[in-house]
Amino acid sequence: MTFAVEGADASCKVYLSNEDYGDVSISRGVISIKAMVEGELTVTVESIEKTVECTVTILENKTVKIAPDDPLINIIGRTEFNSQGELVFNNVASGYEITFVGTKLEAVMYDDKNPSDIGARIAIMIDGETDPAYLNVHLNKDGELVDGKRVITLCSFKEPGVHTVRVYKITEEQSSRAYLCSLTVKGEVLETPKDDEKLKIMFYGDSITAGYGNMRGYGQP
Repeated sequence: MTFAVEGADASCKVYLSNEDYGDVSISRGVISIKAMVEGELTVTVESIEKTVECTVTILENKTVKIAPDDPLINIIGRTEFNSQGELVFNNVASGYEITFVGTKLEAVMYDDKNPSDIGARIAIMIDGETDPAYLNVHLNKDGELVDGKRVITLCSFKEPGVHTVRVYKITEEQSSRAYLCSLTVKGEVLETPKDDEKLKIMFYGDSITAGYGNMRGYGQP
């Protein structure tokens, strides 16, 4: 069970009205409590400045399916929606970002190339990583094939927590287009802070600047 408390951090003390719950953790203002049984639970959060008390209802773990146009998904780069409501992204480094609290995040994605072609490939960045946790995921080969589309596990954890995941297309436009059909979270979706106010730099250059050909094997022309 998880819920957000503004200003909560690791220095806060958390008191529970029911001893059947335990393993309390606080991450980025979200309190996670391992729920052993269903029912009502009174939670008291005590900090130096104030004390907050609330009563929550514990239900079994839920799975949430999210459409690509959900406002809680941050879209990265130049994209568009097709007539089926799928998010289409062509260019290198275009993609999406989502923040959730829970244990697992899956995406239904595909590309428009046959498995014999290079097809679209993606990189998955978790919790602010600068090097991808998963690089070179093939949208026409990897993951479980369901109704002609790929179910890709973007990340999975043993214990619930708050995580931000970014997915980037890493192949050129001429290789293929990539499509996002839906996301599924085992937990709850949170709002991801927008980075519109951050400094952005545009590079002008040739194919080397774009990193063209970086994914080819060593010694290949």
